[in-house]
Amino acid sequence: MLEEVKAGLWYLRNVLLDVMPRMQRRLHRAFEAHFGNIDPLEIPAMVSFGSWMGADRDGNPYVTDAVMERTLELHRWIVLERYLVDLDGLVDPLSAAAHRLPSLPRLDEALRRAEAAVPEVVREFESRNPLRRLLSLMRERIVRTRSNASGAYAHAEAFLSDLRVLREALLAMKAHALANDALLDLIHRVRCFGFHLATLDVREDSRVHGKVLDELISADYRKGSQEERKAALASLRLPPPQATLSEEARRLLDLFATIQRLQARFGAEAIGTYIVSMTESASDILEVLRLASLQGIDRSLDIVPLFETLEALSASTEVLSTLYADADYRAHLDARARCQEVLVGYSDSMKEVGIVASRMAIHTALRRNIELSEKEGIALRFFHGRGGSVSRGGGPTYRAIRALPSATIRGCMKITEQGETRAFHFASPELAVRYLEQSLGAALGARHQQAPETLSQELLSSLASESRRAYRALVEDPGLIPYFQEATPIEHIAALQIASRPSRRSLGAMSLEALRAIPWVFAWSQSRQLVTGWFGVGHALSHWAAGDEATSTLLDEAYRNSRFFRDLIDNVQMSLAKADLPIATRYAELCQDAAIRERIFGEIRAEFERTRSWVLRLIGNRELLEDDPVMQRSIRLRNPYVDPLSYLQVTAMRHLRQGQDAKKESAWREVARVTVQGIAAGLRNTG
Repeated sequence: MLEEVKAGLWYLRNVLLDVMPRMQRRLHRAFEAHFGNIDPLEIPAMVSFGSWMGADRDGNPYVTDAVMERTLELHRWIVLERYLVDLDGLVDPLSAAAHRLPSLPRLDEALRRAEAAVPEVVREFESRNPLRRLLSLMRERIVRTRSNASGAYAHAEAFLSDLRVLREALLAMKAHALANDALLDLIHRVRCFGFHLATLDVREDSRVHGKVLDELISADYRKGSQEERKAALASLRLPPPQATLSEEARRLLDLFATIQRLQARFGAEAIGTYIVSMTESASDILEVLRLASLQGIDRSLDIVPLFETLEALSASTEVLSTLYADADYRAHLDARARCQEVLVGYSDSMKEVGIVASRMAIHTALRRNIELSEKEGIALRFFHGRGGSVSRGGGPTYRAIRALPSATIRGCMKITEQGETRAFHFASPELAVRYLEQSLGAALGARHQQAPETLSQELLSSLASESRRAYRALVEDPGLIPYFQEATPIEHIAALQIASRPSRRSLGAMSLEALRAIPWVFAWSQSRQLVTGWFGVGHALSHWAAGDEATSTLLDEAYRNSRFFRDLIDNVQMSLAKADLPIATRYAELCQDAAIRERIFGEIRAEFERTRSWVLRLIGNRELLEDDPVMQRSIRLRNPYVDPLSYLQVTAMRHLRQGQDAKKESAWREVARVTVQGIAAGLRNTG
């Protein structure tokens, strides 16, 4: 588990710690170009980082309290080591003679404070000029912060205050170049990363909470109404240490005790969020609030519902309304600056109803939730759980942000970066700066749009309904799962050690409900069918446009004028361009039942042609991605390298199903494994 944590931290340590000061400088230059002279520290740090690697317990038994603590230790060690390097680099620039310094009460105060914190080393530095003396004392305190020793900084703001004093002293000496060089970069770094590097988000499934509360309160707890469960939660007390509890109950209670201890050790900003997966009711959130309050951390932790399924997205406004009306939860929000974070999942609803109905449901939920929260005087922060592929909310981030309802990003927003996209966005400083600039520019632009876009609710409803009908007809076909198992490399994907959770939520026969969204998308991508990125779209567009001329015109206007609808259709176009039906035919031939093969793949092929035709007609292109030549060229350049891997994968799958001796089987399995990785790299998405 820690290997996954370290892999993610590489980007923070080796790229983003350097990139963020560059970002702030570029932002400062842009502000000055438009608004005149501005002190760079008047511009807030507009980007921060979080992670759930090492704290995402949802379905992952390997994420333990010890792993979470070690993760936070790594976070702090990395960022403090960087600060020590930066402080060492300031020694020579701050070698100015003491007589050049004007009288600065704040500098004197900072020196007295630092000397009081580490009195045993004061004499060692007393011969140095005031700036270098303060710098040496600050370095000593950072060393002690790293080891949690006496004299350590209590929090990053205290360190930042001393850095500001150094800069003020240099400015007072008219040493503007020194004040705005490496020292300013360090200040920007501390403002962004603090002592925690990245805030850790804890995540657990609501069903785990409910099961444990059945044990702690009564076996009938979850059967009760909302009011009955609320009353039962009020009576909940921590069991005595000697109480006999199930392993699951002990693990959950220990988690909240650990969060309390780690917040005390690393600061509340180190663990700031508790995400509740599969949130379906207000009780799912109130349960976590009560468990947190028993450890005294209900005021230092954002409790975040994750709405994943279509049903949960549809009920999300009612859930929030119930929470806002609850006195205890309202008090919790008051302690959290009256800000409610909501995590919107893109994957499960897509797996249920297809890409169009899923995106429409998310768009509607975003608008309704912001309207409710503004009415209640609550700031709503949306956390978009986007996957790497278009099917799971992926696609160009700039376009995706611009497509959001502008009211949803008036305050701030959060976006996930999946493991498969990290290298594309953060492998080098140049890539990272460009990606972050685009994302920030999109957010600022969308936030200040003059008029909200309008989209016909009749059109929205019709497209969602018809695409869902077509998608459900496919996935509910009794031959779909047998076809999926034989015509895609799902067996080999499930065997790969590439994810923190198993491919299925439960053992037994494979079903759409049990299969997780990532392998569902991944398998369709590997077989070059990419069904999850476009299926049902052609059916929906043709059904709507089959009306009179006015309905067809409304469709054209929606594509031209609605950022949301245009982004959706453009992403579908990209999925169609990545699909390859001639190669997909080779995979389909692996399905041994001819009737199932002809029925399922026949429908896939027909819907592909229908969707391709209608998307091109709507966009006004003759070929896919004609309006995006860079992406078009990229796919054309990659495919000659990917296609042989697909043919090789089909060959490996066919040999493995024919039965081989142990040595040959092992060799073909290795071929299948390598081709899965190669195809994923070539197509630039897994799931």
